[in-house]
Amino acid sequence: MKRTIQALTTEELKVVHWAETIGEAASRMTAGRIRHLPVVDDMQNIVGIISERDVRNREDADELVRGRMHREIVTVEFDASVATAAEKMLEEKVSSLLVLRGQFVVGIVTSDDLLRSMTQEQMSLADNIKSKIQSRLYNSPIGAIVEQLANVGL
Repeated sequence: MKRTIQALTTEELKVVHWAETIGEAASRMTAGRIRHLPVVDDMQNIVGIISERDVRNREDADELVRGRMHREIVTVEFDASVATAAEKMLEEKVSSLLVLRGQFVVGIVTSDDLLRSMTQEQMSLADNIKSKIQSRLYNSPIGAIVEQLANVGL
């Protein structure tokens, strides 16, 4: 079964206007505990993206976002696999993708989201394997001995 990024997508998209300052964008990122903001123009069209790295340690906090934003927006379809999204991030050397459903932006997915998902999947897999091993061990003839030893703390 192909896992899609649907469950990983942050659908409540926070944005910054391109005429706002770098300082305002940085404050919004800090307050929202986010690292990427899509940039919108006067018509509320997404025209770029700005990251925490773009605003960090900027001497001129009054510089406008439009001067620092990345105009190349990398996207992925809503039903794309997690692997496809990860590959796209690696190929494009980006740490976030805007998520599309058809022609509409429906959210954002970040490298943190993908790593969190993969970590949870690995932990679940490890727990499953451990459970199967314990089940087979305790159902074997030696299992009764191992269980008794475990019960006495050995």
